[in-house]
Amino acid sequence: MPERCTYQWLEDFATELANTAKKNHVAVADLSRSVQVVVSPAAFGALDGRDTVTRKGARVGDVVALCGELGMSTIGLER
Repeated sequence: MPERCTYQWLEDFATELANTAKKNHVAVADLSRSVQVVVSPAAFGALDGRDTVTRKGARVGDVVALCGELGMSTIGLER
């Protein structure tokens, strides 16, 4: 975590992350020192026979939320 993060901020963040992870079945992949806070949650679960939902399948009225630049993982694969 960045040096500017206080212990209280980190404790509050970790508590809320743990509560959210438990409620939503999300696993914390990695915590390490950096110049910025980076959170990479991964959701696991079963579809119970339902089809997967992708951005391509969005319809009018659906909420599609994205963050950051799309396609950056492709750049990593090309190198």
